[in-house]
Amino acid sequence: MMDAYLERSEHPAKDEIAAAKIKKCDIKWATPVHPMDRAVFLMQHMQKFNDINEPFECGFSGHWKKKQKQILALRKKFATRMLLYDVNLMKAKVREAALSV
Repeated sequence: MMDAYLERSEHPAKDEIAAAKIKKCDIKWATPVHPMDRAVFLMQHMQKFNDINEPFECGFSGHWKKKQKQILALRKKFATRMLLYDVNLMKAKVREAALSV
């Protein structure tokens, strides 16, 4: 998916990235039964990412119920940020609708 985006945007590193070998990480907190949570995991990882050589740990609990609460809180956080981001053309309508509830 990323390589298709880079191809469309004519990124200078598109060929190098498309040819890169993907390494699957063994992540103890992953939830294969909830594929929609992958976006939350990715965004949390992007916020905490420091160094490519560091372990892929984003602070999620290994306990299922605690992790579900963490994911729900992050969904709300990320959705709020995206909806209220300055480039969102619907930002004013979203804010107005939220304040009218």
